[in-house]
Amino acid sequence: MGDSSTDEGVGAAVTLGLPAAWAVHDLEELATVPGWLRRNAPELRRRFPLVPEPVWRRAERTDPVEFTAAVGVMGTVVAAAAVAGRLSGAAPASTGPPSPASGGTGWCTWPRPRRYAATPPVP
Repeated sequence: MGDSSTDEGVGAAVTLGLPAAWAVHDLEELATVPGWLRRNAPELRRRFPLVPEPVWRRAERTDPVEFTAAVGVMGTVVAAAAVAGRLSGAAPASTGPPSPASGGTGWCTWPRPRRYAATPPVP
């Protein structure tokens, strides 16, 4: 890992690779989730008795077209966010002391404008 306090931006493969990885994940969901949910709803209902009955009824009759649309909308949001991050000139987050915002790693988990690249995460 390089020095994150420099003016080097995040590479296009990082920011634009996110929607590509998300698309692969979404294709897997579209292929498996509706059938899996129908097959496993009785077991899930047994394991999670506090979930209200209307939630289970709605889950069991999930329309594949509606599910596909929902996955597509989320994919669009992720792609738009990745492109916006790329166009904003976001710089890698700086290192700093572990903080809740960084998941305890000392690395910020969101892109920040270049002018803040040398600023440590807020503890």
